[in-house]
Amino acid sequence: MNNVSLSVCPLKTFLSNSTLLDYLQRWEKDEALAANVAEGISETFMQSLNAEFGRLMQTRQQKLEAQLGRERQQNKEAHELLQETENKLQKSESQREIERKQAADTNLTLEKQLSAKEAGNVLLELQAKVTQLQQENEKIKIEAAVAKTRIMEFEKR
Repeated sequence: MNNVSLSVCPLKTFLSNSTLLDYLQRWEKDEALAANVAEGISETFMQSLNAEFGRLMQTRQQKLEAQLGRERQQNKEAHELLQETENKLQKSESQREIERKQAADTNLTLEKQLSAKEAGNVLLELQAKVTQLQQENEKIKIEAAVAKTRIMEFEKR
């Protein structure tokens, strides 16, 4: 037990002294048992245990490395898919901007054509009114000439 102090432990672990004392006593028993067991184990058995533990650790490490490799590959594929999706999105946004500009240009052209047609219609209406007024003016001139002629005839009588 490497200088474990019960006076410092409650401050660092937030456990009561009685709880810490229970853990300390259990730990001391486990240490004593481990020391007794280690003395009773043959060197050959310890080497076998260490070899088996090493083999298990190597197998586990290989499995974890294989899993890590698969996850890295999946991560790479996901990154490539994300990049491809971002490229498609950027192309789509560019195409949408082009189409928006084309629609605005078409709208402007149609508005100009409509304005020209409306102006043409207004011009036609004005020309029709001018023609009508000219016809009315001619009628009035004729009526004035007829009236003048009648007045002259009336004065001759």
